[in-house]
Amino acid sequence: NNMVTREIQVFSSAFVYLSLDGERYQEKPVKFSPRVDRPRDSVVNLTVPLHNRIGKFVKVSMIFSARWILLSEVTFDSAVVLGNVTEELLEQYYFNQQDSDQSSRPQTGGETTHARKEVTPATSPTSNTQAYIGL
Repeated sequence: NNMVTREIQVFSSAFVYLSLDGERYQEKPVKFSPRVDRPRDSVVNLTVPLHNRIGKFVKVSMIFSARWILLSEVTFDSAVVLGNVTEELLEQYYFNQQDSDQSSRPQTGGETTHARKEVTPATSPTSNTQAYIGL
């Protein structure tokens, strides 16, 4: 969300680290810098492409572009990895992956799981302006 007048803006960049066990994370994160034309007081929807990276755990580090960052409705699109993948093969692929543009990736299924997104109008007892709550 952007509320420039209250020093709230979208992050300037994010680094996404993935892990199989929650203890060891990939050395090279997915790097993302959102393109925001001009900061204004409005809701901004962002999608961070993970380039088919594989992981059970996610760690996100965000760089502030203002004093505050306001996040809501974080969801992930995921797909099942097809084939007989052993732990050894997965770890080899996972920890030898040099960057997000690597061409040899495990094949994924066509089905994607999407989280349901709803936005509900809310009113404030102290203000006549309308706000929105993500559910």
